[in-house]
Amino acid sequence: MNRLVGTIAFLLFVTKHAQAAYGSYGNYNSTTTTTTPSTVTPYQNTSVTLQAPLNDFALRLYKLILEDPSIAAQNFFYSPTSIVSALMLVYAGAKGDTKNEMTTALGLQDQVSQGVDVLASFQSILNVFRPGPVINGSAAYDLSLANRAYIEQTFDVLASYIRTIKTSLNSTLGLADFINKAEGARSEINQWVSQQTNSKITELLPQGSVNEFTRLVLVNAIYFKAAWADEFDERLTSKRPFTNLDGSTNQVDMMSKFKATMLYLDRAGEMGCALGVPAFQMVSIPYKSNELSLLIFLPRDASADGLRNFQQSIFSGFPDRFLSEARNRTIDSLILPKFTITTTLQPKDALQRNIFSGIFQLFNPDTADLTGISAVKPLFVSDIIHQAFIEVNERGTEAAAATSVLGSATSFNPDPVNFVADHPFIFVIRDERSGLVIFMGRVTKL
Repeated sequence: MNRLVGTIAFLLFVTKHAQAAYGSYGNYNSTTTTTTPSTVTPYQNTSVTLQAPLNDFALRLYKLILEDPSIAAQNFFYSPTSIVSALMLVYAGAKGDTKNEMTTALGLQDQVSQGVDVLASFQSILNVFRPGPVINGSAAYDLSLANRAYIEQTFDVLASYIRTIKTSLNSTLGLADFINKAEGARSEINQWVSQQTNSKITELLPQGSVNEFTRLVLVNAIYFKAAWADEFDERLTSKRPFTNLDGSTNQVDMMSKFKATMLYLDRAGEMGCALGVPAFQMVSIPYKSNELSLLIFLPRDASADGLRNFQQSIFSGFPDRFLSEARNRTIDSLILPKFTITTTLQPKDALQRNIFSGIFQLFNPDTADLTGISAVKPLFVSDIIHQAFIEVNERGTEAAAATSVLGSATSFNPDPVNFVADHPFIFVIRDERSGLVIFMGRVTKL
């Protein structure tokens, strides 16, 4: 089975007067100047200092975003790593209380107080994003991340900031004429995004999203494509009922796999209740090479309350604390729907929703301190746009050589294990080497 993923996070920097009405734009003809990013060190299996706090941030942001009534009942998919990557491009130039606020929001207070170099530690995370190992003549998967800064050609950006984002965050640079030809600049940025996501995201920036007051646009793109370690057989796909969050039922394409060994956890009855977590099943389905996996969390309660209660019950340590309890089991039947989700978010409001750990100063022209980017004031972030796409289907390579074997299977003959995802569930794509949650989402309606 192939999984196609493209995600984008975009931050728009403007001067204070950008709150004026947008004007008309001419054609864009200026030449873009680029720089080559620093070479990314091959990934080494070392401890990633930021993994735990960033996973906690991923869950916090997931919950905050879902407080928006317009998305509360919808399918949802996003990449916390993409959003954090874009925020790190800002963090590199933030100063004073603005930087302190971002540190708290990202949950990095302990690391900073211990003298951890946040940008250097984050670069170790970036090293995860590379093609997978070669198996039977081709890369096991494609996992890439790209940062790019588009700078207004007349805007004075500090040389020290440019050096930092190039060397620590592997960012490329481009000049743009936002003042005179904003619409053309928008088109060029969208073209770059399309190239980075294999044409899965082609219109990140809507018309009018940049204007003559725009000074700096920071963009992050993540693309992921992989096959299962043990592919699904298309001949076994059939129509089955899926119960949506509102209780309605649709007949959808369900993929099936039988007698597959993988990490599995079943929390039911008193055990689940004692820990404050409603009963649920979890399965970890590995991708080819076993370096990345898809985790599915399926509440036993198929009603809307089941998903809602499970979401409310999970906190710090997700998903690692559940993985630590999982064991290799033979799954007698694994039934999973095919699905495609496209989500467009403006997480600015969600990032300001928690009064104790929100990001406020960054978005306020009167308080934002971005003097590490430019001495020109006031410079602030007017908006964040994040778009994500995911497609799940059976397609895979015939060269898939192994099933998911992360340990020895149990030697006894337990009760049959059936994992049937025929009602709303949460899913996570996780890097097994670092433990980093790269993508997170949920399916509520098919």
